[in-house]
Amino acid sequence: GQTDTHLGTLDVQGNISGTIFSNGPIDNIISREGVISAEIITRDPAFNADIGSITTANGFTGILDIDGDVGRFTSYATLGPDPATLPNMIPLRFDIAGDLGQLTIKGTKGGPPVDLFTTLYVGGDIGKLDIDGSLYADLLVNGNVGSMILDGNMGGVFLLPGVLTLGHVEILGYLGSLTLADGANIVSNLTTGGPIDKITLRDKSKNPLTGNVLGTITSRHGGIGSVSIQNGTLGGLNAATGIGKITMKGDRADPANITGDIIANGGGIDSLTITNGSLLADVKAMGGAIKKFSISGGTAAPGTLIYSSAGIGSLAVKNRAAAVPISFGASIITDADLKKLSISGTNMDGSLSVAGRADNLSIQGDLNGQLFVAGGFKSLNVRGNMNSASVATLYSMGKVAISGDVNNSSIIGGYDAATGAAHSADLKTLSVGGNWNASQLVLGVDPGPNTLFGDGDDLATLGVSSLGRMTVKGTASPVGSLIMAGTSLGQIPPSLNTPLSAKTVAGVTPPLDPDPAKQFFAGTYIAPDGVSITYKGTGRGSYDPATGDLVLQGGGFKHSLSIDNTGPAKTINVAGDDDLGLSNLTFRGNAVAGDITIQGPVGKLAVPAAASGSDWLLPGGVKSIATNTLVGVDVVAGAIGNWKLNGDFTRLVDEGLIADVLGSLSIAGNMTASVLTTIGGIKSLTVRGNIDGSLMNPIVSEAQVVSAGGLDKLSAKFRSR
Repeated sequence: GQTDTHLGTLDVQGNISGTIFSNGPIDNIISREGVISAEIITRDPAFNADIGSITTANGFTGILDIDGDVGRFTSYATLGPDPATLPNMIPLRFDIAGDLGQLTIKGTKGGPPVDLFTTLYVGGDIGKLDIDGSLYADLLVNGNVGSMILDGNMGGVFLLPGVLTLGHVEILGYLGSLTLADGANIVSNLTTGGPIDKITLRDKSKNPLTGNVLGTITSRHGGIGSVSIQNGTLGGLNAATGIGKITMKGDRADPANITGDIIANGGGIDSLTITNGSLLADVKAMGGAIKKFSISGGTAAPGTLIYSSAGIGSLAVKNRAAAVPISFGASIITDADLKKLSISGTNMDGSLSVAGRADNLSIQGDLNGQLFVAGGFKSLNVRGNMNSASVATLYSMGKVAISGDVNNSSIIGGYDAATGAAHSADLKTLSVGGNWNASQLVLGVDPGPNTLFGDGDDLATLGVSSLGRMTVKGTASPVGSLIMAGTSLGQIPPSLNTPLSAKTVAGVTPPLDPDPAKQFFAGTYIAPDGVSITYKGTGRGSYDPATGDLVLQGGGFKHSLSIDNTGPAKTINVAGDDDLGLSNLTFRGNAVAGDITIQGPVGKLAVPAAASGSDWLLPGGVKSIATNTLVGVDVVAGAIGNWKLNGDFTRLVDEGLIADVLGSLSIAGNMTASVLTTIGGIKSLTVRGNIDGSLMNPIVSEAQVVSAGGLDKLSAKFRSR
């Protein structure tokens, strides 16, 4: 029947068919023993067009078109016909403009499953969706869904015109929780606008065909809290922000593999754990760190990618030792640091690329791939062999230990083959438990345009590059081998210590003034212009009063230089040999620091006055610096421990500080110069005046503070332009 205002309750023992149209609300529609095949329509001319409840004993095969809310919909049988049985093979559809409080499809105990085949469009929220079977209908909700409880699968594959997957769920708001029965599959895609709190799948039967996520789970504007799958696969996660915890647990009969990409677009991934399963797709943290990644009883397939824009805390792969070790084939890439890499019972056949620094790298198997850690690492321990592998850094390495053989491989410090960048690099110790065959060890050398080391056009990089000690317990063959450093080679195997195999590369040595009267040795030298130069160490120097150029020649780092001027202000430029460092470099009185180039390490640098526009090149780093106001001074340095600047740090154009790492910088005045670190972070930056610019500003002409490895403490006033 029809009504213009309000239909109370329609309670029918049998079937309900025909058309029910209301220009107002309906309290209840009940079919106690039949099926509802009617077309039910409500419209809202003035106030509301809600339906309080709909109850059907044998399903609903009609049309539902509601302008308001539906409080509760209960069916005690499958809801809607299988679209494959319909003449047009198009699923039926429910349209609810408002909220749906609860949809329940309830079967009888011990009876067959009851499913949802009718497409459901809801303009508001769904409080609860509870199905004692499978969801085979597409679901579109403009609001939120409090909970979804399914005793069967979410989605299925149908032979309609073509092969189609139905049961896709799209929620424009958030999904509170999704609970599926033991062994259920998520065949379709699940998409939400807001966050997804928790998804759990279990498969006690350990059947590889059940308990799987075959589709992709997506949060378009939020994150995904946790996903836990036991004895199943994961077809993919895509979060707009971050992903919390992913836990995959399988066994040999039913491995817990990740088969689709895991992507956190605007955040990181707290943890990803795979037990008895493998990574067969990519994992990407596009806007944050991967704090913990673990695979136990599995691996990562060749061609897969593990990427983090903001660093990786720990990455571990653990397998039992086997006669034929498992191969780890993924590419690991991070734009920041890697705390720890541990691969055991597994060969490393993939690659590692770290833009920052790594602490400890451990491979309890063979290394057959490529490792590149731009910022260097503390230790690398390979329990197996290196076979046609490469280990490279742009900066220094601490300790490298290879238990087996090193065959046709390379260990390169201070060179990035991808960009051609070169930098000084040290290696404290290299120990090889097996043989050394046709392999290279190179530290702090630029190979030149042809990118080949040892062919005569090599150049030593700025700074000091040295090998501490290299030991080989087996045979160290010089054939096809090269041991090379920009500064010095410590202990190496005698068989490799030949002119063809072991080389140091001469750097650029500034020439002394040819006038013997301008040259000096250790002691105090009084120049004709009254400048007093006190030099302690080996080697010799020269000073030209006309130009103010002071040159030091000699090797080693136990030197000191003090320059004092009691006369009129005088700008003095200091340049040192490529292998020379200073424990102290001090300017006193009216000695004004001009250009400074010291390639080795500097212990203490004291500059009361500096010439505007000077360039300081200190690639060996400085432990401590004390200066007054600097105007237009460009400082390029290795690691800087602490710097106290008693005045302003001002740019003329785009000058400032570029350092590998910065411990602390304290500026008593204002700062308009830039401060950048290229490998590590900044522990502390204090500006008692104003910073006239911005943090992380990509515009070179704007003052900026950019750290490659984090900024622990910042105290300053900002005055934007």
